[in-house]
Amino acid sequence: MVSVKANHSLSDSLLGLIEDNPVYKVAFGFDKGNIDSVPNGGKKVVEHYHSISWKLFIEDPGLEWTEADIKKLGKSMMNWISRYAHITMLL
Repeated sequence: MVSVKANHSLSDSLLGLIEDNPVYKVAFGFDKGNIDSVPNGGKKVVEHYHSISWKLFIEDPGLEWTEADIKKLGKSMMNWISRYAHITMLL
């Protein structure tokens, strides 16, 4: 649905959102850095995928995604983020 290669600016924005949010870092399996404890707010990981999809796609007035697309976008985010998390573990 959303190609990482064709949307490198979205990749940069996505990684920025994750980097700036310790909850996302922990929920998606990235290194949380030197933070002792990070609460997840009681959310399931899928809810975090939807949340970051909302911030990345729905809140951007330049994109034509709507609230009706959030489940599809969340699945794309799961694949996209899993790919990045896997790459960072290999480094």
